[in-house]
Amino acid sequence: MVVAPVLWSSAGVVTRHVERAEPFEQVFWRSLFAFLFVALMLLLQGVSPWSATRKAGLAGLFSGAMWAVMFTAFVVALSLTTTANTLVVMSVAPLLTAFLSFVILK
Repeated sequence: MVVAPVLWSSAGVVTRHVERAEPFEQVFWRSLFAFLFVALMLLLQGVSPWSATRKAGLAGLFSGAMWAVMFTAFVVALSLTTTANTLVVMSVAPLLTAFLSFVILK
């Protein structure tokens, strides 16, 4: 629970220091290593990555697509604005979601 926030908050600084890669190239390499890490963790737990994918179903496919959009948008946002602005917008998103759910769902 401590490692994930530290890695997410340092991702902006690390991404900004990559000088020679375009944003979509960074997304490719980040996604490739994320895939390899998740596949390795599933294999170490004795779960086949392919059967886990089939069990996820339509909800898992939709979740994966949204994760891909988020990953891409994060790196593109870092390339277009400052790291602080990107991380502030990311940190406000859960608060805005809670507020809008209260307003819309009552």
